[in-house]
Amino acid sequence: LKTSYEIFMNFVDRDASGKIIRERILSRECYDEWVRSRFPVPEQPEEGFRRALIGHITAFDRRSPFPPGLEAILLKKLRQKK
Repeated sequence: LKTSYEIFMNFVDRDASGKIIRERILSRECYDEWVRSRFPVPEQPEEGFRRALIGHITAFDRRSPFPPGLEAILLKKLRQKK
C-alpha cells in the first residue's frame, strides 16, 4: 500500500542533477492511481484527492511537505485561472 505522498512523488520527473523537469501530479493518471490505492475507496474521491494534495502542500495534519521547488510549481498551477 503506497501513501499519497509516494504516489504524488512518482509523478515528478527529475533530470540527472535532481532538477524537476516535469510534474504530473495534477494529471488524471495520478488521480486514478491515487484512487486505486485507497481502501476502501472514498465516497467522494475527488474531495479526498484534493484534501491529500492540499495537505502535502501545506504540511497540514503532520503530512510530509513537498520539496520547496515542487511546492512552488504546484502553487503556480493551482492559482492559474482557467
